[in-house]
Amino acid sequence: MDSVQNIIDLVINNGLGVVCVIYMIYFQMTTMKEMSQTISKMNTSLELITDRLENIEDHIKENEGK
Repeated sequence: MDSVQNIIDLVINNGLGVVCVIYMIYFQMTTMKEMSQTISKMNTSLELITDRLENIEDHIKENEGK
């Protein structure tokens, strides 16, 4: 309950704009950071898949001429 009162006091004393900015900073530092890490992992996986597909294509092309 004390945290709710702190939020209300913050809005009253500083305005809603400051609260929005604080929330955006918090959101950027937490959720967006996690999403960025997940996307980076996905990118690494896609690069590995692409390399494997290129190797398979090269192998097929080599064997077609035989």
